[in-house]
Amino acid sequence: AIYHVVLEHEVMHHETLLYMLQQLPPALKNKPEGLAPYRLGCGVPAGEVPVPRGEVALGADFDRVDFGWDNEFPQTASTVGDFLVDRVPVRNTEFLEFVEAGGYATPSLWDAEAWAWRGRVGHEHPVFWKRAGGAWRYRTLFDEFPLTMAAEWPVQVSFAEAQAYATWKGRDLMTEAEYHRAAEGAPFGDPSCANIGFSNWAPTPVGLYLGGASRHGVLDLVGNGWEWTKTRFAPF
Repeated sequence: AIYHVVLEHEVMHHETLLYMLQQLPPALKNKPEGLAPYRLGCGVPAGEVPVPRGEVALGADFDRVDFGWDNEFPQTASTVGDFLVDRVPVRNTEFLEFVEAGGYATPSLWDAEAWAWRGRVGHEHPVFWKRAGGAWRYRTLFDEFPLTMAAEWPVQVSFAEAQAYATWKGRDLMTEAEYHRAAEGAPFGDPSCANIGFSNWAPTPVGLYLGGASRHGVLDLVGNGWEWTKTRFAPF
């Protein structure tokens, strides 16, 4: 079991380093040869999907898995009521409306902790965006180009920003149980059905992998980035 811990911990460090690397100016990095070209163009149109009431199992039992973190045990059942969820993640072009509507300057959209954080770090837009010459630009892992090119990619933001956006839209983030319910039936670990395994080294337009839909018709719940829920990280 200790090998699982070591390997998982190493991968977590790799991910953190990639977040840091993406914030460096492109001039300080050498783009490797042979990377796949960016997947641009239109994503799947927005819309809501109904998810019916049902029970989900969170976590696992010690004697049924080879590895898990301490907060994932024991397996816990949870009943989720009916709810509506967006068919695809929020894309950059949609989040831009929030930015340009003054969302980062409206305290009522943020809880006290989030508003204090926003003021402390000075964020006025997502960390991988920047304003240059009156236009928005987007920074990938190795390049920088107009935000319009990445308009259909899912927006990459912190929990505080995601929650503020949801409040602005009159919506809310899913709970962890709702996320599991919405993702039922989605294929896990198949690179032909999701943007996983560094196959693109960047996001792709939302909903591009139609084969990755859950049984409820929700897309991109696997791959293309992590998704925030409003459930706090804590033991069961």
